[in-house]
Amino acid sequence: QCMTQDDCPESLTCVDMKCADPCPGACADKSSCQVHKHVPFCACPPGFFGDPFTGCNRQQLQIQCLENDDCPSDRTCVKQKCEDPCYDVCNGNNTSCQVRNHIPYCNCKPGFFGDP
Repeated sequence: QCMTQDDCPESLTCVDMKCADPCPGACADKSSCQVHKHVPFCACPPGFFGDPFTGCNRQQLQIQCLENDDCPSDRTCVKQKCEDPCYDVCNGNNTSCQVRNHIPYCNCKPGFFGDP
């Protein structure tokens, strides 16, 4: 029997004049619940991510590549992802970038000359 939270141990809460575990229904599936001073705290377990109140999902590593040859010839393997190697390479005005065999090449656009 309880009237306030203080009538219950810190691991329980006062619900309908009874000391009860506040965890059931407080957290989403796959999340863990711990009670501190009558309040439930939800957390995603190791290897999971997301909102522990709405849902935790298994963390999956998305490895696209280990080397350039794992990517299409117009992409380069960067941090295990196939990315456009032209991004932020040819910064000059009137330049273009073409990728051949995973390598970016800067060129002057037609009608322009110089070092791209």
